[in-house]
Amino acid sequence: MRLTSDKRIAARDRRKAAIHEAGHFVMGEHLGFTMEWACIERTFSDNPSGEKLWVGRTRRVNGGSKQAVRLYAVAGSVAESIWDGSDDFFEEEFYDKDALSATDWAGAGCKPGNPTKVFLSAIEQAYTLFERSGPLWPRVLAKSRELIVDSRDHISPEELREQQGLRLSADVPVRYAGSAGE
Repeated sequence: MRLTSDKRIAARDRRKAAIHEAGHFVMGEHLGFTMEWACIERTFSDNPSGEKLWVGRTRRVNGGSKQAVRLYAVAGSVAESIWDGSDDFFEEEFYDKDALSATDWAGAGCKPGNPTKVFLSAIEQAYTLFERSGPLWPRVLAKSRELIVDSRDHISPEELREQQGLRLSADVPVRYAGSAGE
């Protein structure tokens, strides 16, 4: 059995956070919300196997109908589920109180772990829009890649060197994409 390294855990967590926020962002655009931004950022936890290392946020300006807000709220978790390989809607998955964040449960109009019929309908509708052959999946993937690239600007020089496998001394300058000479 192969153990998962802290670097692999961190990379998977970053991709998962990016897919989640991209799901919210793309669904918001699809529903006609004015989306201001989305981002993911490192939490710098000392326990990579026990806590999320990457978290995200998405900001929309306007709201919509209750159903539209509900779709927006569930979109992140549905995108994560599909990215994890679940192309089919499994209702049981959403009876877990940890299936959505507290903010997403509130937006969906449900108590954590207590989905309603309209909530489950929103999940099913989001699955249809996000499934790998669905109309929005390519946009979710593109936005998640954008979020990952943007997140690299928020990494310390030491962590960037470590991620790249470089063992440089402190007196060697680190160049960033877009800096002079590139």
